[in-house]
Amino acid sequence: MGTKRMLVKVSVIAMAMGIQAACFAWSGEAAASEIRSAVAPNRCLDVAGGGTALGTDVRIWECNEASAQNWTIRSNGEIRSAVAPNRCLDVAGGGTAWGTDVRIWECNESSAQRWDVRANGEIRSAVAPNRCLDVAGGGTAWGTDVRIWECNESNAQRWSVR
Repeated sequence: MGTKRMLVKVSVIAMAMGIQAACFAWSGEAAASEIRSAVAPNRCLDVAGGGTALGTDVRIWECNEASAQNWTIRSNGEIRSAVAPNRCLDVAGGGTAWGTDVRIWECNESSAQRWDVRANGEIRSAVAPNRCLDVAGGGTAWGTDVRIWECNESNAQRWSVR
């Protein structure tokens, strides 16, 4: 998404009342959505324990529609957690090394909180070239840590927004 603004046109046809159509335009951020991992069915990006404290870990967990698994992808590249509107997906300390932890932190517009959600399913970090949101070791167990790693096109780095 980057800095592009999203424009959604929706046409609604009310068949029950004859054929009537309405057209709406919307511009801005997507509604809160799950971010699902490709490592296993029913695994979502999750704020540990639904916590709101700075530094709360992000992991994968069974998708359960909780606010801890709902995220808003903003046009400026932020991915905001629904557990607290001022908490963003954050690369710890702005680190660039493979394996640097991902957590929630107060939204601050830094590169550690900028993400590029790509059509191929990668979520690339702005902290360094070729760093992707990654499920540690391609693990499938609930609670498996999420970090940044060199982008490698594996399922551990493929995500879908629903």
